Amino acid sequence: MERNIKFSYLFVFLILYCLLASAQASVTISYNVFIELAVAVLSFIYFRSKNAIKGNKSIYLASFLLIVAILYSHRGGNLFGYIGPALTVSLALVLLNMKAEWRIILLERISKLFGILLSISIILWFIHLFISLPHTTTTFDNHWGGYSTIANYFFFQEFVTPGELQRFQGMFLEPGHLGTISSFFLIVNEYNFRRKENIVFLISIILSLSASAFVLTAIGFLLYWYNSRKVITALSFLAIIVIFFIYYNGGDNVVNNLIFSKLTREEGAVEGRVTLEIVDMFNEMWITGKDLLLGKGLFFAYDESQGSGLILYFVKNGIIGTLLLFLSYFAIYRTCKSRYGFYILLIYYISFLQRTYPFWDAFIIPFILGLSYVSRPKGNIKVTK
Repeated sequence: MERNIKFSYLFVFLILYCLLASAQASVTISYNVFIELAVAVLSFIYFRSKNAIKGNKSIYLASFLLIVAILYSHRGGNLFGYIGPALTVSLALVLLNMKAEWRIILLERISKLFGILLSISIILWFIHLFISLPHTTTTFDNHWGGYSTIANYFFFQEFVTPGELQRFQGMFLEPGHLGTISSFFLIVNEYNFRRKENIVFLISIILSLSASAFVLTAIGFLLYWYNSRKVITALSFLAIIVIFFIYYNGGDNVVNNLIFSKLTREEGAVEGRVTLEIVDMFNEMWITGKDLLLGKGLFFAYDESQGSGLILYFVKNGIIGTLLLFLSYFAIYRTCKSRYGFYILLIYYISFLQRTYPFWDAFIIPFILGLSYVSRPKGNIKVTK
């Protein structure tokens, strides 16, 4: 079945901008909820004029749960403390209420443009290894969010840590952000390496040397091939790669030291996202029952460098807030169900164990668009400007 869709790249750029800004990418200015709202309103007006907006009961339910989940995670403040967080998902709500065929085209175009930006980032990063490039340096007071000094080359950033291996982090604040977001795009695009942007996503994941990104990509790869009834081929391919790097040069290589070894340390799988203090709070909540149901709230005293994983999210939001998070994503999945779409939902749940940024555009937009893409009907969708 063929569909003719008239489409402007302006809105692709605006949506990608919000996606990158939510992760504080260097190619954007500081994230601003009013910019998000402006893009959401303009997108709604534009897509509605194209007859591309069409909600239903399941979409309205998912939208409601998403708003409740983010408001609950920011409870305890004044009225403006609720309005701001609600606006951060305004664009996601517009995309959620779009027709599936429009979301499919959006994902393809956003992926392509994001891939171009990452290509520029990779090229310049390799050049800077040999030639000094102009940049600015920012030092954060008190190691804000666990960061100290970052060099900004506009198309890429890096930590200023003399004597240590400089991992590629693209335009993001840390390699894990790049790796995780790139893995999401690669997974929802079904590992289609006939499209060049997916090759760029894979290269970005490899250069980031992010253990979490490698785990997500590997799990997604296995589930994709399982969905295609080729799980033995996928397992064999991954096993060869793992065995090679574990034994290459006696295990003394970058990939084994920075990725595989992290998964076998006594501290547990993919460590480093929460401190022992937060873990102790988590355990105490279950032992005493205090704050277990409601959580400690957004403003309980803690250091931002103490982590960003699901344990910290649970400490803040308790059983209710954590269930709302998982239910909101499940409700979004229910708006566009497919078997591979369910696997994508599971991968997102796994990703939250280490990086619980469910309301970032960089996380939720690939999820919303990807669900439509992987359940797309047979046939061609003709696109014009």
